[in-house]
Amino acid sequence: MDSFCFYLYSISLLIAAFMPGCNFLPIASLACLPYWIGGMVPYTKGNIVHTVIIASIWIAIAMLIASNVAPIGTKLCLDTGLFVDQIKNGAMFASWDEGGNILMWILIKICSFFGLAA
Repeated sequence: MDSFCFYLYSISLLIAAFMPGCNFLPIASLACLPYWIGGMVPYTKGNIVHTVIIASIWIAIAMLIASNVAPIGTKLCLDTGLFVDQIKNGAMFASWDEGGNILMWILIKICSFFGLAA
């Protein structure tokens, strides 16, 4: 498991730095990687190459979703009074655990279509 995480920590930072449309730098969210990888390894039968490829695709999708959902996370921070000074300076807040959740993103898009989401 450690070898998977070693490769994917570096890959995820490279994806964040160079992927167009990604406005998310996963520093604290890197703690999610062992849990994601642990769920993928049985399907790839422990093959490191397959796991790294599939996890990289998943990371790229999660980063784009987290970037897309960041305005909602930032608004929640403002509503609760957290990180107000950083937000005034232009920072936005997102995460992989909920901000990169594909099902939540789909639900947000469906609710937005019907005018039910902010």
